[in-house]
Amino acid sequence: MWHLDYNAYVWSFENNVWKQQMVELQRTSRA
Repeated sequence: MWHLDYNAYVWSFENNVWKQQMVELQRTSRA
């Protein structure tokens, strides 16, 4: 079960990073 927890952690971390990158792109494209 450790491996499923690890995969869920990595997926949520990558998803948060992707959301932050999208927010940064939107801010720079509006400026």
